[in-house]
Amino acid sequence: MLAATTDASYDKRLLSAEECDHVAGLLALPLPPETDLIETKRSVFTFRPTEPMLSGRPEAVIRAIRILEDLPQDVVDAMAEFTSRIPQRYVGEIEEEIVRRDMSYSAPRAEKISQRWPRPAIYDEPSALPIGLIDVGVPKTISAGAAWWCREFFTLYQMLGVGRAPAFELRVLNAEPGRSILVRIIQIYCAVNHLDPDTLAAQVAHAADAGQKALKHLEGLAYQAKSTEPQTKSLDTINAEQRTVLREALKSPAGWLGLLAFMVSRSATDDELSAMLVADIATMDPRGQRWAVFAACHLATDPIGVAERLTGAEVGARSAAAEYLNKFGGKSEAVVALNRRFLDDEDLRVQLAAGYQGPADAVATVWTCWSCLHVNEIAAEECTNCARGSRPDAG
Repeated sequence: MLAATTDASYDKRLLSAEECDHVAGLLALPLPPETDLIETKRSVFTFRPTEPMLSGRPEAVIRAIRILEDLPQDVVDAMAEFTSRIPQRYVGEIEEEIVRRDMSYSAPRAEKISQRWPRPAIYDEPSALPIGLIDVGVPKTISAGAAWWCREFFTLYQMLGVGRAPAFELRVLNAEPGRSILVRIIQIYCAVNHLDPDTLAAQVAHAADAGQKALKHLEGLAYQAKSTEPQTKSLDTINAEQRTVLREALKSPAGWLGLLAFMVSRSATDDELSAMLVADIATMDPRGQRWAVFAACHLATDPIGVAERLTGAEVGARSAAAEYLNKFGGKSEAVVALNRRFLDDEDLRVQLAAGYQGPADAVATVWTCWSCLHVNEIAAEECTNCARGSRPDAG
């Protein structure tokens, strides 16, 4: 079957009747048994291994649905479950072909799949996206083509990774100051990535005129538009206005905004903003310090010096500094020596962030619960203060 679709694609011809039967047979093949989700310890789940997908099947299916002259609705509906069982890199290509043919999963099938498989939180939780993007620019008149295939919106959506943003963080963007920070961060993204904010605003306004359902449809198309996100560009220098926006995003309880701010400033050096963030970190919730610490180190002329200053901070800042050093610090003698201090930290979370692998109680004496911030003795496998936390794995 794979050879048939390859030959037909290469020769730019339609499939023969016999080849069509083979393709239909491939699309009708049953899927392997579903994996079982097992709770290995409190709030920690893993999948029980099961029979793997036939090698090459996703690629063959992609070629098949592209080359078939007619794509029946039952085949499209079969793709709803198929795409929930294959690597993400293939999903976008399959769903892009479905959208190109102006088709979609039937409502009953989509609902059945959504009950069993997770989907991006943006589909189910209210957020400032996309309606808030109207404020990114001044909506202008756009062509019917630009309103139908919204290149600017789709590109931005993929750059921001909206589909992976946690639901509780998206809710922060409903109210101020989260909504305003989001709009101003997106204006920076538009500037550095050469996206026209007025066209972007117009595309969202055009969809908004048709109501909430049209806005959700626009998001659905954006999620399906590409299988991988385009790489966002970064600021080279940061002016005073941008410094204010980036600082507010990095201090936000929505870690996703912090990630956006870090990514769009990763090529710049700004000791002034770095110093501001070091001061801000002391007053932030430990669970929200990660991107502020990353940015404070990365923006500094001496990032290792900033990381060293944070060795005496509380657990959230220490673990973030250790993780930053592990990811970006390199292998100089100074970095190795500083990383050793994090590996010898009393809190297991900091050790793990520094790359520790070994028995949980070899050096650490405590671990901090990320649900309630209670500090537990290292021997405790579950948090003694709440019903959600469990000791992190030590590898």
